[in-house]
This record gives sequence, structure tokens and C-alpha cells, in this order.
Amino acid sequence: MRKALELIGLGASVRDDKRRVLVARSKLLFGSFNNDIGQFVALRNGLMLAKFYNLQVRFVEVNSRKVVDSLNSQVPPF
Repeated sequence: MRKALELIGLGASVRDDKRRVLVARSKLLFGSFNNDIGQFVALRNGLMLAKFYNLQVRFVEVNSRKVVDSLNSQVPPF
């Protein structure tokens, strides 16, 4: 008996200051993740995409308050 494969789909885009899409990517991953982990994985893929195309990232957008809070807690105060 074959077990059903668990897949998640994620996407990322890099935009310019006028919000025009410069590059975009979607991907299927094997696994089962909750929404917050999926947001982190998508964020990582978006940053890797920007790095591949040598694009500067000034800020990121995610849809999860928990992810935002987690990222902000890792930033040292200036």
C-alpha cells in the first residue's frame, strides 16, 4: 500500500520600489508544514532568489504575525 504524498506549494516574488515584479518563483516541496513554517520557507526561498539575481532587499513582507514577531525578536537593538 502506498502512502499519499504530502506536498506544499509556496511562492515568492521580488519587487522594485514601484511594486513591479522583477522575479518570481513557485515551488512544490514534499512534507507537511504548518502555515508559519511555510512562511519561513517561502521567505528563505525569496531571499535566495534575490541573491541569485544579485538584487538588493530592503524589506520583506509575510502574512504571519508570528513570523514577523519572531524575526523582529532576532534583531539586536541599535
